[in-house]
Formats: sequence, structure tokens, C-alpha cells
Amino acid sequence: MAGSLLTVVEFSDEKIVLDWLSDDSTGALTAEVISTHKAALALAATNYLIVPDGVKGFVAGLEAVPGENGDLATDVPAALYDITLTDVYGSDVACGELANLSGSTATKITSTDLVAICSEITISVTNAGNAKQGRLIIFLKSGE
Repeated sequence: MAGSLLTVVEFSDEKIVLDWLSDDSTGALTAEVISTHKAALALAATNYLIVPDGVKGFVAGLEAVPGENGDLATDVPAALYDITLTDVYGSDVACGELANLSGSTATKITSTDLVAICSEITISVTNAGNAKQGRLIIFLKSGE
């Protein structure tokens, strides 16, 4: 079993780009984006993606792109796969907008109703199929 994997491609105040690989037997992935403080407490356990202070700002948009590195062709997830971005309070900061995604085309969501986030987040991918890949882009707007 290869397991699942979450890789940071880019992390800035404006954008977080994550590539994911679903588990080869369950077709799912769950990984936390955590602060270095929490990582020190957890002794850098597996399935943690470490960032300096958690994620801060407002979610201004999201883009889910199927395939290896978001190429729309290689190891694409099954149709109607789901992504949730859960904060430390259990709320989906994507507000359910990343449910039932296409396995063949990119889905871009922009909103005028900005969702605040100032915590670690947990990324969960379900119903993707075994050993499938995709890219998730989180667009952030400063809270200042």
C-alpha cells in the first residue's frame, strides 16, 4: 500500500497550491496543514504539512484541478469526488462548494462572501478512487 500524500507546491500570503494523491486502497486522503508550534508538539508526525503560523486570511477563491500536478489527464479522480477544508472548529471553510467535483475538468469557485480562516486546516479528499491525483489551489485575501 502506497498510502496518500499531500505536497506543497506554493505557499504565500495570497495562494496555497497543494498536490494530493489518494490512498491506493481507500481512495481517500486526510492531512492537516498545521503550524510549526503544533508540529513541535506532535513531533512532526506523518500526515502533517507544516507551515509557520497556520493559515491566516480570508478564502477568496478555490480551484480544484484533477490529474497529476493538475494536468487534467494523468491519474484523474473519479467523477463526483469531494474535498473538504475543515478548520479547528470543525467548519468546512469551502462551505461545501468542493463536493461532487468533475474528474475531467477544473472547478473554480470565487466568492464575494469571504470566509475567514486563522487556524490549522484539515484537507480531506473522498470518493476519488484508488491512487488518483489532483491539485487544490486556495486563494487568500489578507485580513488586514
